[in-house]
Amino acid sequence: MKKIFTVMGVVAICAAFAVVVYNQVNAKPENSILAKNIEALSQSEGGGGTNNDYECKLEKDNCYFKILTEAQLDIIKKKLPNFGGVELGVTVDLTSATQIYRSLKWYEFSGVRCGNDVTCNDLLRSLGLFD
Repeated sequence: MKKIFTVMGVVAICAAFAVVVYNQVNAKPENSILAKNIEALSQSEGGGGTNNDYECKLEKDNCYFKILTEAQLDIIKKKLPNFGGVELGVTVDLTSATQIYRSLKWYEFSGVRCGNDVTCNDLLRSLGLFD
């Protein structure tokens, strides 16, 4: 008798688990808050979203760096090989490698970030040019 109840209990647990898994697999994504958030964020990428609360634009942070040492020159040559003709005393424009995300509605702060900002200081630190 004990074995029958044990088997019935295991079958009941397995059946309950199967129902939960079935419901999760067949859940409609439009009912999911996560799916709605992902959709809203994907619409906002590049500033072309239809939901005005999440429209953003990408700007650049002015970033100029004057090469003062041989070590800095070596870093620029190794990590940024497309900068031809760099030498000591030259100021390089690294603005194109920065990114600042801003809301299209400058007066609203919705708390939604469109991407990760990379300021000039962030860029210089990542290259090893600035501590």
